[in-house]
Amino acid sequence: MTLEENEYNKLKQKELAEIERLNDIECMKEYTRILDKQDEDRANYFSSKAKKINDCMTNMANTVIKDNNRKLQEEEEKTKRYQDLKNKQY
Repeated sequence: MTLEENEYNKLKQKELAEIERLNDIECMKEYTRILDKQDEDRANYFSSKAKKINDCMTNMANTVIKDNNRKLQEEEEKTKRYQDLKNKQY
């Protein structure tokens, strides 16, 4: 090998090392994008679950309130009928 060939080989090795370094950087960027997407998907999943749970709890609370209101109305109607009946007797 001549000195020129040796210099040429060193230059080629540097070029190849730089290309490999740039490829590694691109791979790391892509991997970071994948991880970011996974984090976003995970956050959306748990947010969706929390919303569904909250909606379910709200629905259950509304059902309890409606049932209590219905029972209260029935009791008021019974009390009114009782008072009306009592007033008629006297």
